[in-house]
Amino acid sequence: MDRLESMTVFVKAVDLGSFAAAAAALDLSGPMVGK
Repeated sequence: MDRLESMTVFVKAVDLGSFAAAAAALDLSGPMVGK
């Protein structure tokens, strides 16, 4: 995952309240988001 994608995931996690919700919204796996 590149830096821009990581920042997008982080912003989505803040908006939705969790990394799991961000993973679902962005169609990514949980472990991929956790990195």
